[in-house]
Amino acid sequence: MHSLKLSFKPASVLNSAPSSRLSARRQGLRVCCQASQTQQQIRRLVLMRHADSEASSGRDHDREITLQGAQEARLVGEQLRATGWLPQVVICSNAQRTRQTLDVLQKTIPELGDADQHFLGSLYTTAALDGQTRGHLAELVAAEAAHFHDCCLCLGHNKGWEEAASAFAGVTVRLGNAHAALLEAHGASWAEALAEGTKWRLVQVLQPPATA
Repeated sequence: MHSLKLSFKPASVLNSAPSSRLSARRQGLRVCCQASQTQQQIRRLVLMRHADSEASSGRDHDREITLQGAQEARLVGEQLRATGWLPQVVICSNAQRTRQTLDVLQKTIPELGDADQHFLGSLYTTAALDGQTRGHLAELVAAEAAHFHDCCLCLGHNKGWEEAASAFAGVTVRLGNAHAALLEAHGASWAEALAEGTKWRLVQVLQPPATA
């Protein structure tokens, strides 16, 4: 007569399977969290003031940039290109001097000609109002920049541009003619990155060598 042999697994062996499943589940959660973090794309803003312009002899809106201004814009354009920051979206005041500043930049950075370009009179008027430009720019960039765009150039005027750059960076930023503030933040979307209270890092301020 054959005897029936019973074997018993130690408790530690019996508990190992659930423990392994729990460990795998935790590992999966870590992978999901890491994937979520990688979706926080770097968003870059270039806030540039128009180049030096002629003294007003008629409508301020129609003032043109000077030869010196064009040269300074070209030099700053070369610096911007050297940084590797290539704007895919341009939001520009429709004033003559900002349009001409952009024309010079496009000759220096031909790829700018392929960017989505928007010319708005509201940027000219809002820049003259206290504390309005940061919010207005945030609304415009969030509306016009697609989620896959990572760099936006905003061309406009003081006092609004200095105020906006300072508000984004959390420090005082001075923007002379043709100066450009380079700012970056993280966000799954432009709207998230531009939300009130988001921290933007001031990377540097580009300026013509003569005034550096």
